[in-house]
This record gives sequence, C-alpha cells and structure tokens, in this order.
Amino acid sequence: MKVTSDNGFSPLAPLRNTRPSQTTQVGDVEKADKVEFSAVLQGIRQPQTTESSSRSEKVESLKADIADGNYHPDLKQVAVSFLKAFITG
Repeated sequence: MKVTSDNGFSPLAPLRNTRPSQTTQVGDVEKADKVEFSAVLQGIRQPQTTESSSRSEKVESLKADIADGNYHPDLKQVAVSFLKAFITG
C-alpha cells in the first residue's frame, strides 16, 4: 500500500504554522511579540574567559596525547562516571 498524501493529518502539522508574528498598531508605534531570557541564560551565551583558557590548554594537551598514543584513561573510573551520570540523570 502506498500513501501519497496525509490529508493534513501529520504529527508535525501543528508546527507548520507559517503565520508571521502578530503585531498591533498603537498610535504611530507598531508593537510585535517579544521574547526575553533570564539573566542566567544570558550568562550562558557569554564566553567563560577565565575557565576557557585553562580548559583549552587541557584540551590541547589531551589532543596531543591522543595523537601520540600516550592517552590511557582509567577505564574503571570512566565506567564509574558513566554509571553515576546515568543514575543521577
């Protein structure tokens, strides 16, 4: 059996709303919908300069060790970390 059309019945149909954001005219000013994020989320977008330099150095060191074949992680510790992350979510 071949289905050629979903006749508008699709799990993604409600997401396919192509209307532009609603605007209202108030006097000479046009207002549009607006979304603002909390200060916590704004901070996430900012680069962490103090941590990023030390982290980037560590990452570069690990990349070099992996490339040279000198990286040998403690597999027991890796497994423990995975299990902790899996259990705690």
